[in-house]
Amino acid sequence: MQNSGKSQSQLDDLQFLLEHVLSREQDSDNGAAATLLMAREIAAATIASAVRVCQIDEHGLTTLLLEPDDGFEFLPASQLQDLANGASRAFQVPVTADHSPGLCGAVAVGAGNSSVTLELLTSTPPTDEWLIAAAEILAELHARGLTDQLLNLLELRRRLDAGVLALHQAENQSALFHTLVELAPAVQHCNRLAVCHRSGHSRWQLVQITGVASFSDRADAVRDVETTAAAAANAVRHGQTTEDDQSTPPFPWHEMRTSTGSPALVLPLDSPHWNNCQHTLVAEFETIGRHSGEQIQLLAQHTTVACRPFRQRSAAVAGLQNIASPRGLLAVAVAAALTLLLMLPSALIIEARGKMVPAGQDHLYAPETGVITAIHADDTSSVTAGQLIAQLQSPDLSLQLESILGELGAAEARLASLQAQRISRGNTAGGAEAAGDIAETSALVDGLENQRRLLEQRLQLLQITAPRTGQLLSEDFRERFEGRPVQRGQYLGVVAQINGPWQLQLDVAEEDIGYLLSAVNREQIEPQIAFSVDTDPAATAVAKLDKISQATELNAAGHFVTRVTATCPEQANRNRRTGSGVTARISCGEYTLGRIWFRRFLDFLRRRLVT
Repeated sequence: MQNSGKSQSQLDDLQFLLEHVLSREQDSDNGAAATLLMAREIAAATIASAVRVCQIDEHGLTTLLLEPDDGFEFLPASQLQDLANGASRAFQVPVTADHSPGLCGAVAVGAGNSSVTLELLTSTPPTDEWLIAAAEILAELHARGLTDQLLNLLELRRRLDAGVLALHQAENQSALFHTLVELAPAVQHCNRLAVCHRSGHSRWQLVQITGVASFSDRADAVRDVETTAAAAANAVRHGQTTEDDQSTPPFPWHEMRTSTGSPALVLPLDSPHWNNCQHTLVAEFETIGRHSGEQIQLLAQHTTVACRPFRQRSAAVAGLQNIASPRGLLAVAVAAALTLLLMLPSALIIEARGKMVPAGQDHLYAPETGVITAIHADDTSSVTAGQLIAQLQSPDLSLQLESILGELGAAEARLASLQAQRISRGNTAGGAEAAGDIAETSALVDGLENQRRLLEQRLQLLQITAPRTGQLLSEDFRERFEGRPVQRGQYLGVVAQINGPWQLQLDVAEEDIGYLLSAVNREQIEPQIAFSVDTDPAATAVAKLDKISQATELNAAGHFVTRVTATCPEQANRNRRTGSGVTARISCGEYTLGRIWFRRFLDFLRRRLVT
């Protein structure tokens, strides 16, 4: 009981550390990561001389924190990866001498297939429970940090897309360049953007710069930008970069260092070739990231396209005069015919991928942590409800039951002794005291008896039986589980009723689900779902819509989808295989041909206009 109280006190201290770190993160102006703050607090709380925090995923081991970097002996990467295979766990390496620091730590399962490890060099190692709790807190904080980074990148992308749309809406060239330079905050790690105009053979003059409406030509910052643009153009002319190189992308960027030492990218702005351009774009960064060049190149390309109407306005007027010619009238007639064609109504069909599975199925999970000692069914075996599938043995439960039985026997013996003493003493003062002891011991016996019954019930659950009559579906069931340890709640397989109804589980893309919901909710029609199975693509059938999920999920390919369930007709259930791939075509009502053909582009514009 004292150890339990001590452990709870340590966990309360850990909770206090977490609350302290979160408050520091909110008050901090330097954007320190909560994961690193928490790791340093843990090291201080355990009086650790060194601490290391790592992330382990399919790409290997990545060190998140190592303090101090003095060559301390931590666990090798291979051993950490072995420890990270499974559930959260703690480890301790015994000390070699009194009062010398020993290595302890824990591995916690994080988001996805990654794990976070915590290693401490300390002479006073905490309990395993404390170490596991600390590692799990670090894993949660690291996952939250990754999510925040993703949201920041998505916000930058949204602002960049909105800025690109604003470029094409500029009224004149001056407004266009002003819009361009004000997009600097939408580019990751970008400090400022500047546009320079060619005013001579090798001279460039600043036109627009981020955050400044008017500027002096003699200012040092202005001269720095103009010098950087001229240096980039001279580098191209002297062969340091070449336009004839086939590996050079459109609008090639030239990486420079400004006179103040800041990294910068310089691109031709109104032409993909340096010799023909009249304007350049100078982008100064804190650090040039992996995608910085592509983002600046995107802005240059859209700016060039937006500049064309201002340079070719006279040519556009001449083109309007040619409309009255015979060729012009023919073009107008073709355009009118195409417009009428696009206005014709037609059925909107969206395509979705999924799989075909039995409607009746129950999943099997390990009821306790232990070792599967016997397997009584194989993959694809037919089973009946209540049939024994596997036998699980849990030494921990057996040991707990033996311990409870021992304590229960001792308590019952003490109760019998107290009752005998009370009878011998009769109604005396000592007998009244014995009555209190009898009541306390009787309550102890009742509590131990309840624990015994619960343990026996859990031991009975070690026999894994079939929840329904059907077929066991678990790839290499015997090879994967016989004689092997399992964790409580570990997925084992599924028992499916293959002779009953079947259903389709379809994943509808996020950009298409709105049309299906509109057909169901507003138009009050039942969409027709025609499908074919990959194993027999020539045969098609029609399924009945059953349910549309209320939540959007992220599939294995990283795309947002909505699960749609449909019931298969009985004649389509013959010779079907569980999990067979399915391609479905879902009818979502009538729209014009133009809306159907260009719906992706129109939806894209609608989202950008809203934002």
